[in-house]
Amino acid sequence: MAGVLVGGVEGGAMHVEVVVCRASDGCILVHRQRDVLRNSLEVSLEEYLGHVAAVVESAVNAVKPGARLACLGLALSGVDCPDRKAAAVAACRERLDRLTDWLCVDNDTYGAVFAGSQQCDGGMALIAGTGSNSLLVNPNGESHQCGGWGQFLGDEGSGFYVGQKAVKTCVDDLDCGYRISPFPVDRVWALIKRQWGIQTLNDVRRLYAERSELASLTKRKVASLCAPIAHLAQCDNDELARWLLADAGAQLGKHIVRLAPLADEDLREPGVGLRVVCVGGLFDSYSLLESGLVRELKASSGQGVGQVTLVRPGVPCAVGIARVAANRCGLSTIKWDLVSKQSCLLRFPKD
Repeated sequence: MAGVLVGGVEGGAMHVEVVVCRASDGCILVHRQRDVLRNSLEVSLEEYLGHVAAVVESAVNAVKPGARLACLGLALSGVDCPDRKAAAVAACRERLDRLTDWLCVDNDTYGAVFAGSQQCDGGMALIAGTGSNSLLVNPNGESHQCGGWGQFLGDEGSGFYVGQKAVKTCVDDLDCGYRISPFPVDRVWALIKRQWGIQTLNDVRRLYAERSELASLTKRKVASLCAPIAHLAQCDNDELARWLLADAGAQLGKHIVRLAPLADEDLREPGVGLRVVCVGGLFDSYSLLESGLVRELKASSGQGVGQVTLVRPGVPCAVGIARVAANRCGLSTIKWDLVSKQSCLLRFPKD
């Protein structure tokens, strides 16, 4: 397979990431990333794929001008339902056929699953970034998703969830004690005011009420509170900040509790159990999530969760979808070195 190239694209709500790998050994030759303002649910599919095509072409030409991929896998946000997936496949072929011999399109969570799974035909991923989601893929092709409903219906355990709960907890406490916070709100409220450049509760109401602010506020601006809240918890030991992150961990634990019992036994490895690939910025603060997450796992005793091991992948998620594409188009002998690059967050139950 000398000279054969495979590619992968991970297109989420915040960025497009592309890798070009050598088929002989899975080595990453080029890794490109571009920030985007919207995903394919927020703008037209054509506009979104315009960004994708530009990054793919740049990455392929960086290997060798005029080079061509044997296959390209695209894991794109917003292609969950069959009609949108079919539209995405057709649009991708129109834009990318000149760069690749073969392509496939899946939901963006697929890249995470196969960026860390030991098996080439299944695995589980837990996503906690701006939003949240989880996906289990069994070796027979059956898949189960928990979460991923967006900020108005879900995104539990995400950066948005932490930021929104912080705002709501402070507002309720400061609103004549309508709902008293379990811990003092002083430092978290000061953080919110500083981050958003506001002074009063009425300023919060204005931000949430003005439609011109809504698009930027609903996810990114609210989720932007999460990292400084984690810093407040870690460095200043603020009780409310720690409580918010522990609660997020519990919400993420619920995803595992719901999906793990549905995993095929072939996904359970000796000494590891079900390997759960954890992707997203919240896992940078895993120590603050752990108490809530473990509490949720312990409470699930008897529900069939079994042994689970949480890991962070050592390669970009775009490698995962490149791996999927390679397997589907007949390049299944590539030796992807994924497991040795991972870091372990948790083994449950602990040894």
